[in-house]
Amino acid sequence: GDTVSQGFTPRADGLSSVTLYPRSYRPETTGDTTIELRDVTSAPPEAVASLTASNLSLVTAGRITLKFPPRPSLDRKFEVAIHTAHTPLSHAIGLLATRGEGYTPGVLRVNGWQRNGDLVFETSVDQAQSNFAVLVSRLSSAGVPAAAVCLLLTLAIAHAALYALLAWWVRAAKASIS
Repeated sequence: GDTVSQGFTPRADGLSSVTLYPRSYRPETTGDTTIELRDVTSAPPEAVASLTASNLSLVTAGRITLKFPPRPSLDRKFEVAIHTAHTPLSHAIGLLATRGEGYTPGVLRVNGWQRNGDLVFETSVDQAQSNFAVLVSRLSSAGVPAAAVCLLLTLAIAHAALYALLAWWVRAAKASIS
């Protein structure tokens, strides 16, 4: 199969959908396509949403939208990937793209190789939960009591402050030696 992917960084918070515009080379479009959105800000990438559908249904609809609950997205990196499995090129779908690098933060890749251009897609945003609310929600759904969440966050803040103080002390000591 073939994979096309496009990286992007939303300019607003609360990413909630991505819409692509598939087209057909020929009326006898066959095979299936999987469309996936991943948050690639940190490793390993986190799957946000995915959809597998027949190429014929994608082309007939003229657009395909991945919808998901609004998520923190400002200053985060995402990648939309489209994978067609074992479809002859003459029966595959086409995707709207532009020539040149009009969208510089993102990279267009075809089967892992960087290409000159950008995939055309739309994003929408809604009000997102804060990173803090998401963290508390995930910990509580994993069975961690609220009091333990507060204690863990307090310890993390104290550790960060101690690290910052230690880093300042080392810089000051180096400056006094030289």
